[in-house]
Amino acid sequence: MSDKEGFVALLNKYVTGNITAEEEKLFLSMVQEHASDPALEEALWESYQQSADLEFWSDDYRKAFAGKIMQRIHPTIKEEKGTVIPMRRRFPRIAVAAAVLVLLAAGAYLWLQFRNVSRDPVAMHNDLPPGKDGAVLTLSDGRKMVLDSLRNGMVAKESNAEIMLTDGKLSYTSSEQPAEEIAYNIMSTPKGRQFQLVLPDGSKVWLNAASSIRYPVVFRGKQRMVELEGEAYFEIAADAKMPFKVKVNDGNEVEVLGTRFNVNAYYNESNISTTLLEGSVRVNAGTQSVILKPRQQARADREVQRLLRDDADINKVLAWKNGYFDFNNEGLQLMMRQLERWYDINVLYEGKIPDIVFQGKMDRNVQLSDVVRFLTMFGIKTRLEERTLIISGS
Repeated sequence: MSDKEGFVALLNKYVTGNITAEEEKLFLSMVQEHASDPALEEALWESYQQSADLEFWSDDYRKAFAGKIMQRIHPTIKEEKGTVIPMRRRFPRIAVAAAVLVLLAAGAYLWLQFRNVSRDPVAMHNDLPPGKDGAVLTLSDGRKMVLDSLRNGMVAKESNAEIMLTDGKLSYTSSEQPAEEIAYNIMSTPKGRQFQLVLPDGSKVWLNAASSIRYPVVFRGKQRMVELEGEAYFEIAADAKMPFKVKVNDGNEVEVLGTRFNVNAYYNESNISTTLLEGSVRVNAGTQSVILKPRQQARADREVQRLLRDDADINKVLAWKNGYFDFNNEGLQLMMRQLERWYDINVLYEGKIPDIVFQGKMDRNVQLSDVVRFLTMFGIKTRLEERTLIISGS
């Protein structure tokens, strides 16, 4: 490739959608002509370095990705020997391949640019919006309150504790003389909803989609115990005389010796994960127990009843709380389970599940059609039937 700089310039224009018809024609012809040229790999890598604000990748990792890139490009431009491919048939496929190349090189960090790149519109007659703030509060007498339909102010009173709703956050204010019998509330977020909660002791909880937490409206006794299903991030108010504990399914328990941590206990995930950001926590799983230091994670394997401790990727763990998905080193099924919870959909697979490992991040505020367009770039075929997304592979 004699004009690598020119190719990189055209590539960047193509990715951002600022390319003219003549420039696009030249760019696609260069992709076809130099598909087997090692210089193409270097050009793609230069574009990646210019466009992506990422941590530095090792040379071995870059070459491994370059191999995947070239595997993507060759099937696109090679047909049966001796067959002449008309330009109108050939270029759309090369265009999609070019988008895939950069996507593989830079990951979904360029997602906002790639949303406008696809030349083939995705037909979705019943597009679905992303999730939003919302939850259902179940009072001790069984009454249910849909919090995202209520106005700010006091929504209920239990055990002499006032339950206040303020700008998408629920909090409890206890009187000096609480009732003798302690009432328990349950906050639950359906698929497509998340919510914030301030517990009676001032501890803060962020509840992810398809999750629930059960807690007393007043903490008494020797410990503060809550029960969690799904995922939540906690910032715990200090009280050495009354330790805080989180009970999750399968008999696991997190004893809080510090302040900030995240618990992922979704029933359809293989592990129950506890990640510590600040302070100290003890994780109990059956007869096993580990104490975590900041930036460590404990994983309790559901099948083999084993408790493991590893270093944690904090940004990845807290991506949901910070408004994005982090799909680094994730397979399709794990990615789809997150999307199921956020877009309130069910995912079904037809035939073999595509063996793809994703890299990158994606904003949680995009429409489902944007996600489908993203998957289409990887050759994954989908169709949406009501609230069921069917994956049929490539």
